[in-house]
Amino acid sequence: MWVRRRGLQALHYALPDAEGPYMPGIRVLVPLGRHDTPYIGLLMGVEESPPPFPQVKPLFAKLDAEPLYDETALAFFRWLVSYYMATPGDVAHVALPGRVGKIADWRACWRGSPPSLHPKKVYQQLRSYESFSIVQMARRLGLSAKKLLSVVRRWVRSGYAQLEPVVRQPRLRPPFFVEVAPPYLEEKAFQAAWESLPPASAQVFLELLRRTLRGDPPVYSHLRRAVGAPLRELVQRGLVRLLPAPAYYERIYARPLQPYTLTPAQQQAFEQVAAHLQDHPPRPILLHGITASGKTFVYMELMRKFLREGKQVLYLLPEIALTKQILDRLRGTFGEAMALYHSGLTEAERYRTWKAAREDAVDVVVGTRSALFLPLRRLGLIIVDEEHDPSFGQVGRAPLYQARDAAIYYAHLRQIPIVLGSATPSLETFAHARSGKYHYVPLKQKALPSRPPQLHVVDMRIEFQEKLSVGVFSSVLRELMEERLVRGEQAILFRNRRGYAPLLLCQVCGHRWECPDCAITLTYHKRQNSLICHYCGRREKAPAHCPVCGSDRLSLSGIGTERIEEQLQTFFPGLRVLRLDRDTTAGHTHEEIIGAFERGEADVLVGTQMVTKGLDFPRVTLVGVLYADSLVAWADFRAEERAYQLLVQLMGRAGRQGLESHIVIQTFRPETKLFSLLDAPYEAFAEPALKQREKYGYPPFRRLLQVNIYHKDPGQVERQAALWQGELRKAGWGEVLGPVYAPIPRIRSWYHMQILLKLPVRYAYEAVRSQLLQLREAHYRRWGSHSARITFHVDP
Repeated sequence: MWVRRRGLQALHYALPDAEGPYMPGIRVLVPLGRHDTPYIGLLMGVEESPPPFPQVKPLFAKLDAEPLYDETALAFFRWLVSYYMATPGDVAHVALPGRVGKIADWRACWRGSPPSLHPKKVYQQLRSYESFSIVQMARRLGLSAKKLLSVVRRWVRSGYAQLEPVVRQPRLRPPFFVEVAPPYLEEKAFQAAWESLPPASAQVFLELLRRTLRGDPPVYSHLRRAVGAPLRELVQRGLVRLLPAPAYYERIYARPLQPYTLTPAQQQAFEQVAAHLQDHPPRPILLHGITASGKTFVYMELMRKFLREGKQVLYLLPEIALTKQILDRLRGTFGEAMALYHSGLTEAERYRTWKAAREDAVDVVVGTRSALFLPLRRLGLIIVDEEHDPSFGQVGRAPLYQARDAAIYYAHLRQIPIVLGSATPSLETFAHARSGKYHYVPLKQKALPSRPPQLHVVDMRIEFQEKLSVGVFSSVLRELMEERLVRGEQAILFRNRRGYAPLLLCQVCGHRWECPDCAITLTYHKRQNSLICHYCGRREKAPAHCPVCGSDRLSLSGIGTERIEEQLQTFFPGLRVLRLDRDTTAGHTHEEIIGAFERGEADVLVGTQMVTKGLDFPRVTLVGVLYADSLVAWADFRAEERAYQLLVQLMGRAGRQGLESHIVIQTFRPETKLFSLLDAPYEAFAEPALKQREKYGYPPFRRLLQVNIYHKDPGQVERQAALWQGELRKAGWGEVLGPVYAPIPRIRSWYHMQILLKLPVRYAYEAVRSQLLQLREAHYRRWGSHSARITFHVDP
């Protein structure tokens, strides 16, 4: 049993005979801990003989009649645990997201006639009910459900009350679309029926006619939720009919709502990919298309092929900012057969997509890495767009997996094709394609005839010495922006740092405002007048005086996206500016910002990495990169590769419709070789970079495994990291680098050191992982309560 609680290993429970049969892949309700607190778990297997434990608790209840996940998905989950050295509880937490794996509510009832209980006011208000819902009653009392639950649990432990969990049961209900019945598509028949309806029903009837004629009928359950009674009346009178989802999907896959035509280069790429699909077993396919080559149209033609065969498609993207444009384009082509899944959605929205996937109600899911865990039973194709993007790697919270690599293995398990797409493939992927491990399909021609953007590398040393720059804008960038403004064109400015300024400093005593829990300065956010830590979320009001010397001479150092936005409005009066970063993209606001910029409601879009990835703005003819040196200043062997990918992607945002375009890179080190390679073919960067990787022993010529050591005492973390270094060198698996402190050595009061283990490409990874886990267990036993927390990051 894999219980949905982070950090837990697999557990054993006794199965009551009465509720059988028990099939792997179903959810069950199990007791956990000394208070037998109910948790939801995923049944991974059934053993005939009992485990060698003195006592095995029976589970509480079986929650599903049919498995949520088939055996292939369960094998994928087991591989994630094994390969990425995650715990089953961590993987169960991702496989049973939100409302699928949480207890939705609790039902409480009294036992006997208890005396007056504490708190009296709450007890008096609840005493008149025989039983009550925790969620509903908390809302009525003006309390949080969590607080009321903790109160009732105290009463349960005292024997005065009883709690029963309420779990959501996803039911398999095939979806229907609703359209005007054929007899009423004639003008006279429709007019007569429309005039006989009350106003509310007539309005719904007219809108359904529009959508029926357009070939875009709405989902019946969605429309019923929105309009209610008027739709029921139309159904009862036979004025509209319900269309089963498969029938609707077959119709639109045969004739897309918005037809498109592939260019000769796109058609050739599609035919090459289609030819590789015949391989058995299928090999991953790299679609290497330059920016603005129209890879999305090749994807859509591939999707159409699989959708017409009754298969589902999973389309993975690295950023939530990309999902709107892609989904709009797909929905414009294929209608309502699409669903969206990413962390920016509400829990209810994510559950709706999970449920639709479970019910076979969607044929295409567009999402970020977590979409890989959806129960898609007819999955036939996986597309990983912008496969090079580091956002596919899960960091911070376990399981620490690489979604691109995990998707490749999942496709291998299901024996289905997977297409990796990028204008700047990761060096590992490119090397695999070059060696024949992956198929290679080039797409080197832009969809529309256009000249490449003119590259300007601006030496900011000269700009400052000659006093040519204004604010953060060089004279070259300022002049080009003024030209764009006159022509009615748009510009994108990139700065990979949000907030107003990363440092607040006292000019008298030199005091810096730092996070007390993290080894990082607090970032000033002007709109909120707050100092915020971007790692732990600590927030404090911006001070007026220095707490050390009392001076009011405080200065802000550094530039963030918020300050750039302010300077644009100062130096370019009347300029319409939008900002796209994590501060402005709560909820669905990123969709609103991207939509507004697409419609031409702003002249300049300022943003962090969100603006670099796959967005298509036809009127953008200028891209400015402020402080480009910060992109290559990281102590990471991938720093140069990621800087190159990011800058080339940024270049691809300009001049997509054939207009004259420019990219301005502001730097204090114009001699950096990377900048001279940006307008050269990708191979000019990749070939020497791969030779350097081979020389120094980095992927794809070595495998990496990072050991992370965390402790709240710096002395302890250094001492225990040194012991780990000794153990790893003694094991002799490969070269050991470190220990060294992480780039941010302390986060949330935990000091963090790293050891990098370089392994051969082919090594006995099961044996190495097993011994590493044994070393960790031995370490925990030896150090007891003083032990550091040890985690492993495979292929970091």
